[in-house]
Amino acid sequence: MTWGSTIPRAIVECIAHARAPSAEELRAVAEHIRCDLVGQHAPHAEGARLKSFRAAQAALIGCG
Repeated sequence: MTWGSTIPRAIVECIAHARAPSAEELRAVAEHIRCDLVGQHAPHAEGARLKSFRAAQAALIGCG
């Protein structure tokens, strides 16, 4: 299975294997999303970390 750099590997792996993410996968996806929101070298934007964790959780486990 292939994927682009815009979709973190953990998302593809969790969906492909129908499994919950590890804490490390959740953190990695959240960081990927945070970097997309504020940039890799930008200072942490207020609330960006919490929003990125919520988005990562939704991407990895769903919203329900």
